[in-house]
Amino acid sequence: ETEILQARERGPAIVDEAVERGVDVIIIGLKYEKKFGDFDMGDTVPYVMRNAPCRVLVWREPVNASEGQS
Repeated sequence: ETEILQARERGPAIVDEAVERGVDVIIIGLKYEKKFGDFDMGDTVPYVMRNAPCRVLVWREPVNASEGQS
């Protein structure tokens, strides 16, 4: 089941929906991006990992998939 939600912040919206729906796992896709020369997960994934009431599966794209893109 999928649904598009509108929220000011992604992390809290994902966690709130997980709580409301009683989900067993949250699956998040993550691009391989660098910030200041190091891999960066941004703000959403760490927030969800810290606050989710269930398992969180992070699926990162391969390093090579981001090469050559700006």
